Amino acid sequence: MSGDWIGSRENHRAGSPDSTRRPFRRRLEFLAALGQRMFVLFGWYVLSIGPMYWRWYSAEFVNGSPYVRAFYRPLWLLARRFPWFGEWLDFYVQMWGEWRL
Repeated sequence: MSGDWIGSRENHRAGSPDSTRRPFRRRLEFLAALGQRMFVLFGWYVLSIGPMYWRWYSAEFVNGSPYVRAFYRPLWLLARRFPWFGEWLDFYVQMWGEWRL
């Protein structure tokens, strides 16, 4: 009965074909989970510019917080490098301003 579940030591004895693939599979699962988390965090980062636009604007062009400027600087650089991203970002920021989201 103890050998029926996946994490059993009996299923992963040294020398079995599954034991050599186990560390690789664990690393692969870890990297997949890390990639998913980074994708979600990057999405939240991009979407956070909407409500923070005027703080960023004052930091970039007036004399605002250098931390806000540094935090959103990569988005500004991405928007300059990829025009389609800049147009989408402009549309998104306008939604926060004109539509009062």
